[in-house]
Amino acid sequence: MANKYKDDFDDFDDLDLMDDTDDMDSSQSIKQETNCPVQPQQAEVACDPCERRVGTCCFTTIPAPFTGNLVADSERLVYDVSCLSCVVRECTVDIDDALGCPPLGDLDVYQVRIVGCIPYIASKLLQTSACGGQATADGTVPDGDKRVAISCQGSVCVDNPICIRLTREEAQAVCDALNTSLASGDCTVVPARVFADLRDICPDALDPDSRVARFRVIFRLPSCPTVAP
Repeated sequence: MANKYKDDFDDFDDLDLMDDTDDMDSSQSIKQETNCPVQPQQAEVACDPCERRVGTCCFTTIPAPFTGNLVADSERLVYDVSCLSCVVRECTVDIDDALGCPPLGDLDVYQVRIVGCIPYIASKLLQTSACGGQATADGTVPDGDKRVAISCQGSVCVDNPICIRLTREEAQAVCDALNTSLASGDCTVVPARVFADLRDICPDALDPDSRVARFRVIFRLPSCPTVAP
């Protein structure tokens, strides 16, 4: 049976975090929080734009002696969606006269939002020329395979509206269906992509010869299923 929540990844590529010109110092665009507060409901709040993509970057330092390149197609990502849930929040939208009709003013609607956090661990293999290799069963490390996994971890905060319904009953029915899927641990409800590359550290850093591996992680929140209230 086809997954009714999963979409193609075609529009993931226009996410800002996929821009190779990103500055590593742009911490304002990086979400690395573990305690993600849920904003309280406020009356007469304008609706937020719907956005089903969430992403982040994390970095790990590779000391100067370990030269080499990242092994192609060796990214790995594990993440957990059990901290996510669906909530309904009332908000207002302005009905203007874009269709040539008299404006109606503000209309109360109900946004379906995914809230919570997504903890993750990302890794990729680094090919080096250093000593060492794959350990044997007794812990001995013969000089052999020079590949080693580098990784970083974090948690992405989520508080994203994904659709709007005209009545609270309709919105709550959507949330009930989404909460059932999220609670089941179905990983396909929130698909992900991960990319890794190497970056030079700034020359004035404490260890200018070191490099960092940057992991870019993107999650796609579910769409709203069609359900009867």
